[in-house]
Amino acid sequence: MKHILENKMKEAGVRILYNTTFSKAVTDGKKVCGVVVENIEGRKAFTSKMVVDCTGDGCVAADAGCAFEVGEDGDYTECQAMTLMFLVGNIPEKYKDGLMIYEKLNAAYQKAGKEIPFKVPYLIPVPNTHFGVIQFTHMYNYNPLDAMDLTDAVIEGRQQLIDAFEYLTKYDDEFKELELITSASVLGVRESRRINGEYTMELNDLLNGTEFEDAVARVTFNADLHTKSNKGQRCFYVKPYTVPMRSLIPEGYDGIIVAGRCISGTREAMASYRVSGNCCQMGENAGYAISEAIKTDTDIRKVKINRKLTL
Repeated sequence: MKHILENKMKEAGVRILYNTTFSKAVTDGKKVCGVVVENIEGRKAFTSKMVVDCTGDGCVAADAGCAFEVGEDGDYTECQAMTLMFLVGNIPEKYKDGLMIYEKLNAAYQKAGKEIPFKVPYLIPVPNTHFGVIQFTHMYNYNPLDAMDLTDAVIEGRQQLIDAFEYLTKYDDEFKELELITSASVLGVRESRRINGEYTMELNDLLNGTEFEDAVARVTFNADLHTKSNKGQRCFYVKPYTVPMRSLIPEGYDGIIVAGRCISGTREAMASYRVSGNCCQMGENAGYAISEAIKTDTDIRKVKINRKLTL
């Protein structure tokens, strides 16, 4: 998939630059004119007609001065739990189609005299193999905008997955031969900044299945908040709905749009559109929109996304 996407980008004339990290926004008042980045060559500045912030955390928008929300009324400890996924091998044949493994993990934790950190764990199979990815570790009360907190969350996550593996293989006969292969290279952060945009997505938009004229993504994933209060999930069942371009445009700013979980929305709304497939739709159509805006010298707000959005 990576190779295919690289080829598609090259065919489209995109110049790819890996191993490069955003550092600062280049601004002229409330207009974003480019970015400063860091890589092995040091610090470089790139000027641009428009910037798409797909950092997930809204880093470019925030550095440019765009207003944002985080957590519950600014309390980052209310942000959803973070997760470090891990890969296991030698899954029992009977579970090759996946398993909700709470009962097994909880029983193993009880035998170990420990409290389970998450009550809705999944064993997600890798098709046509005996491998599976486990979504289980949950780290609460860490600041998603603090580098040391993110580091500590990774360390705690690795300890949690080691504990889970040891308890499961020790106390559950069906999983005695389970193999721990690796942990994820990147921490899964479900929630951080939500940039204030020209339209704020709300839970009612999801519950009502709202169709926006300036839609850039179609979403079917239910709102799913991983909460510390019950170490589980709080869910809202939604109707298929769309995300408007206005939610990608930071209020009062030009030269920038955001895409992904950092768009403008409430915590409950973000809990639905935050997942990867939805973020990919937003990113793709954000790129299409700025391309059209630049080619036709049109305000991004007036660009029509004349593309079919599929479920």
